[in-house]
Amino acid sequence: MKIQSCYADDKKRYLNQRIAFGEGLIGAVWQEKESCYMTDIPENYSKIRSGLGQHKPTAVFIVPAVLEDKVEAILEIASFRGYSEKERGLIEQVCKGLANAIARVRLQEQTSMLLARANALTEELRQNEEEMRQQLEELTSTQEKYQEMN
Repeated sequence: MKIQSCYADDKKRYLNQRIAFGEGLIGAVWQEKESCYMTDIPENYSKIRSGLGQHKPTAVFIVPAVLEDKVEAILEIASFRGYSEKERGLIEQVCKGLANAIARVRLQEQTSMLLARANALTEELRQNEEEMRQQLEELTSTQEKYQEMN
């Protein structure tokens, strides 16, 4: 899985980074297709940074955006306070919507690509038809000239 977007932390350090299936917390969430909520955060975990400084989070919630048993994305949210069960449920519902949105965008991209390919083939067929029509006219003209000579 490739990191496509991130907010906060040292963004450039993470963009285009790849995570293997089952590797680390995110890889495990990907593999299990289950959320991971932690409040016992290791000391070496990424810190939340702002213009005022940085500090270790109190809670981390990693949620897969799953549609039809396929993980479309994974959201990792760190916070200075824990998340209630209700908040975690809301975040999981948002991730379901996110998975649907990603799948719809992917489907629209495929549809656009197929439409462009179909349009290109239609144009190619039109050009071939025009060439054949011109060749038929030339053949007919040649045939008429030949019949006039005989």
